[in-house]
Amino acid sequence: MNAIKIDLSSYKNALNDFHMHKVSGNCEAQKYHEHNYFQMYYILKGYITHQTEFGATELAYGDIFIIPPNYKHAIKLKTSQTEFYSCSFSKNYLSHFFINQPSIAGFLSKLLSSKQNAIKMKLSIPDDYQIHLQNIMDLLLYEYQVRPNNIEEIIQHSLGVILSLLSNIYFTNNSETIPLVSANYKNSIVLCLDYIKEHVNQKLSLNMMTKLSHMPRKDFCLEFKKITGCTFNTCLNKLRIEKALAELKSSNYNYTVRQIAIICGYDHYATFYRNFIKYVGISPEKFIQSNTNFNQTR
Repeated sequence: MNAIKIDLSSYKNALNDFHMHKVSGNCEAQKYHEHNYFQMYYILKGYITHQTEFGATELAYGDIFIIPPNYKHAIKLKTSQTEFYSCSFSKNYLSHFFINQPSIAGFLSKLLSSKQNAIKMKLSIPDDYQIHLQNIMDLLLYEYQVRPNNIEEIIQHSLGVILSLLSNIYFTNNSETIPLVSANYKNSIVLCLDYIKEHVNQKLSLNMMTKLSHMPRKDFCLEFKKITGCTFNTCLNKLRIEKALAELKSSNYNYTVRQIAIICGYDHYATFYRNFIKYVGISPEKFIQSNTNFNQTR
């Protein structure tokens, strides 16, 4: 199926990783499209039809859907009186939730790893939560419109509350409302690789990756090696040494070798030294001497 590709920059006044607005009246996206970010619709009034190649779902007041990036869909409003919140955010927020709220990161990872025909995006918010959720959305939209340059903490907090609610509904209800069946783990492994590359200088562990991927430890290890050709620890060390080489080759090189070891995520210099020789074949000092781009005055 051909689908129009949309990114956050297509929205007026969008931030790099976030956009929100309230949609009223006869506004719809009947053509199939996909975007590179998560998207939520929370229905305040009227009805919408959420269409995919696998069928259609109707949403009314109190219903919400959340779809992952690259999900092909179309939206049709069934009445001109329809009103809903549209909230979009990139995968970059996953890093924040992984560190601070791992259950939310697990929920989003579950969405990312699911096949499209397994995602039936409709959650019905319980009556006693609907006003609470609407108040959070109202506050978030107000802050976003009033002070978009100083809103990062508010976005993180508000999204955390909203996604925590959706996560709780999902994990406590295994009905057909949101049947997220993880048929393959490729997307989860790719997500973890992206996370490792972006946070290679931080403390990373196999346990952290299994939580992020929402996969059993044994399955993660098997799939990770199948996709990357090496174990998690080997991959992490290779990426860290690649970063060290890039730092040593840089024309802006301005660190000692021990400082570079720390920058690349090593707490102990001996571990860095051993891995450098293992993957490069020579010591850091000899590499510096042989690097023609290295400034000998340093």
